[in-house]
Amino acid sequence: MTPPTSVMAYGWPDAGLPVLPMNSTLRSLLNAHGYSCSSTGAYDNALKTVVQNYQSAKGVGADGLAGQVTFALLEDNVSDDGWFSGQGTCNLTAGKLVRIGFTGKKILRPDNIALLNEAINDSRFNFTQKIHIRHFLAIRYNKLRKKE
Repeated sequence: MTPPTSVMAYGWPDAGLPVLPMNSTLRSLLNAHGYSCSSTGAYDNALKTVVQNYQSAKGVGADGLAGQVTFALLEDNVSDDGWFSGQGTCNLTAGKLVRIGFTGKKILRPDNIALLNEAINDSRFNFTQKIHIRHFLAIRYNKLRKKE
């Protein structure tokens, strides 16, 4: 079985790929979140199972592949309450976007997240509630999806 191009960097079970730096990063992040796995090694079936368990716990597709959505969740370091101050200051991350239902590849790109934060923090909008931000994001997300 040939791995999809999008996951080649993360390794693929039984594909005979060498141990890549991304595998070590993935293992470190999983361990930091309380999911026990060895700190080194190829992307084998044991690691795939740990990734599936993590994905299942986070409510995303549990396919065992550490793709963009999984890494966004693993690298999210902003608390559930800390992403919006209620006074117009927003600090969205890819992980936060995934957790509130936005999983498109374009919206999760760092440059787009920076633009979203900049737009949300623009004083002309004066967002005071998370629901307003979610509505704004839904509109932007639909526009991005139409361009894909």
